[in-house]
Amino acid sequence: MTEFLKKIFLALWLLLALTMIGAPAEEDPVGSGQKWLSLMDDQKYEESWHQASSMFRREVTQEKWVAALKRSREPLAPLVSRTSSRNSSGKTRVAAYRCP
Repeated sequence: MTEFLKKIFLALWLLLALTMIGAPAEEDPVGSGQKWLSLMDDQKYEESWHQASSMFRREVTQEKWVAALKRSREPLAPLVSRTSSRNSSGKTRVAAYRCP
């Protein structure tokens, strides 16, 4: 995996974590994160940038975000499923998506 793709995946996981941390207490953080990931799964890259934290948007322009996602996700097969599960500590984690 190229260094650029590693940085993109790290940014995605960081953004997911920031999304979960910034969610109001009455919202389900896992559900919010999955909704955000579904924007990218549906290739709604611009909307995913708008839904990201203000800190993320200050660091990454919309144009760079969309271009990076197109380069890294479009070569992949379409999403088949995405599931969440609980780890041994009882915390929910989002599993990587499965391709055919």
